[in-house]
Order: sequence, then C-alpha cells, then structure tokens
Amino acid sequence: MFRVSGMLTSDMHLFALAINQFFGTMWPLKYKVMVTTRRIRCIVLGLWIVPLTFVFCWFISGENDGLRHEKCHMLFYNRFPFRITIFLIFIIPLVATLLIYGLILSKLLKAKAEFEMTVSDRRTSTRRSNVHSKLKLVWTTLLIVSTFSLSWGLCVLYFVLVCVDGCPFTYNVSLNFYLGLFLNSSVNCLVMLKLASNPFIYTLRIRAIKASVDTFLAALFHRKTYPAKYNKTSVALLSTSSGARQSL
Repeated sequence: MFRVSGMLTSDMHLFALAINQFFGTMWPLKYKVMVTTRRIRCIVLGLWIVPLTFVFCWFISGENDGLRHEKCHMLFYNRFPFRITIFLIFIIPLVATLLIYGLILSKLLKAKAEFEMTVSDRRTSTRRSNVHSKLKLVWTTLLIVSTFSLSWGLCVLYFVLVCVDGCPFTYNVSLNFYLGLFLNSSVNCLVMLKLASNPFIYTLRIRAIKASVDTFLAALFHRKTYPAKYNKTSVALLSTSSGARQSL
C-alpha cells in the first residue's frame, strides 16, 4: 500500500513541479499572484494525502479481501482492474509532465536564439543570464523525470502486463517462474538505481546542494575551507534563487 501510494505521490510531485515551472516560464509577472505560499502548502499536503487515501480505499473496499480478510490476503492486488487503474493514474500525469517540459524547452530555446541574434547590452545580458539559468534548471528537472520514467515507468508497465488474473501475461502460464523472477528483479533493480542516482543528480546539477556537499565533506575530513570562495558562491546562489523565484 505504501509503496504504490509513494510511487503515485512521486509522480504527482513531478507533475506539479512541471506546472509550476510552466507558469513561471509563460507568465513570470503573474507567477506570485497565481502560485502563493498557501496554495503550494495545500497542494503538497494533497499530493501526500490523496494517493494514500485512494490506495487505502482499494485495500478496504472488497469484502473478505485486502485488509478486510482475516489473514490479509490481497486478492485484488493480483488482478487486472486494480493494476490498470494504478497504471492509468501513473502514466497520464507522467505523459503530461513530459509534454509540459517540451513546451517549456521550446519557449526557452526560442528566447535563447532571439538573444543570440540581438546586440548585447546590459539589459539583454541580464535577461540572457535569466534564460540560461532557467534552461539549466529545466534540463536538470527533465533529467530527473527521464530517469524516473525509465525506472518506475518500466516497473508499472510490468505491473500491469503480468499478474495472476486478467492481465495479458499470467504468472506460471504465459511466463515461467524463472523468467518472471528475472523480469521482476530487473525492474526492481532499475528502481533502486534510480533512487541511488538521485543524490548524484542533485549534487552535480544544483549549485546550492553541490556547495553544501563540498562544505560537509570539508568539515568531515577536516580540510581547509576558503570563506571567500563560499561567500561568493552563497551570493550567487541567493541571486539565482531570487531570480528563479521571480520567474517561476
């Protein structure tokens, strides 16, 4: 129950992040009016509660099944209706997320091409830098979404294609035990690799996290740090964060 709801929560978070960046890119001046702190808190809370509640309802909806079974036998879990429902709830926001990032990239790349064709001045240089920072942020997020799609997407695809009752492929009928074990282990390994790669993606692509990791490692191994360097980094991070917040 918690694994399925956690997967849906992660998917919905990426979808919400895509919408957030879409508003910031298309309507930067109206962003603060449309996306307020209160709305963000309510949305984040809903993204955690709604998937868990939805999956929990499946676990208690069937009579003598799921949590209502005296031995908690999850018969519905191995049947096609539950699996196709989870698949559709997962895949629709994921495809929408990829389409939204396609629109964002098209907008930013077009703006970047226009700036490269114009004469550079102070105002244009500031806007060009803003577009460059947005592009870097979008590429980072798109990398996260792509690895998420490759890992969890294949896992959910296997989830809906192979089950005990009603799926296109049936355990121990269409697939023998060893092939099913191999496929199941493969998709789970992809999920584990995705989870293991997240810290490296954040560290290498997001400057704030990279600076924090460098500071932590320096303190851990008692290396000498250079305050001036990190002060400059902090100033750059603050300016980048404020610029991104205004644009988003």
